[in-house]
Amino acid sequence: MIGRDKMVRNWISAIALAASTLAPAYMARADDTASTAAQHSPQAMTLARVIIPFDLFIAQNRDSFVYGFDATTKNDAQAQALFAAYPGVREAIIATQLAELESALTTEHPVLLDRFATHFEQTYTPAEIVTISNFLQTPLGQKVLRLEYISIDQDQMLKAVTNGDGLTKSESDQLNAQVPQKIFMQLTPTERIQSTKFWMSATGRKLNANSANVQEIVRLWLNGVTEQFEKSAADSVINTVREFIEKADSKAAGS
Repeated sequence: MIGRDKMVRNWISAIALAASTLAPAYMARADDTASTAAQHSPQAMTLARVIIPFDLFIAQNRDSFVYGFDATTKNDAQAQALFAAYPGVREAIIATQLAELESALTTEHPVLLDRFATHFEQTYTPAEIVTISNFLQTPLGQKVLRLEYISIDQDQMLKAVTNGDGLTKSESDQLNAQVPQKIFMQLTPTERIQSTKFWMSATGRKLNANSANVQEIVRLWLNGVTEQFEKSAADSVINTVREFIEKADSKAAGS
């Protein structure tokens, strides 16, 4: 029994570590949410919502978390032993973490909207904001935004956010360097012409010139995590695994 208890503790520790190192990549500090009370022009807020639509924001982060969790535990012998011994525990862990993640992201979404709207108002004229928003709301603009979300190298991102130092500017630059070319290659010939026309316009050139500033907003948000959340994520996983094991063992003992 002592040996088994130690084995279970090792399993739990391995899974808790995986979750706690991934969670910071998708969370921001709670004390940043106060800034969302700032007032912005309707045009700036519209553009922010176009660029960071809630549904896509949630879906992308959910997909990234599952990808990262599986990649992190894939070569972990303790984690794989737990999954083999208790079928369904992986799914239970992920379901719990995703529910908490979505709840937290729902709170954090306005934080990013606020930061983006502030940037737009400080960088562009009202007319330029409307021009950018109009383009991004076209079918082509919507396609570009969707492609931008899925063009980040997930393995490269995972390595960056789990290195213990947060996402550095250099790593962020590397992650985003290949995105424009990846997007362009997935457009049709007609879409490429339309896209080039916008990006070669005065507003398009200005938007492109300031893309690094937008990337920096996202990077700082990604790194804005507290030790309290890391502990919360680990505790949540520990509780999920323990409850799952207790129920499974109880069921096995009664059969």
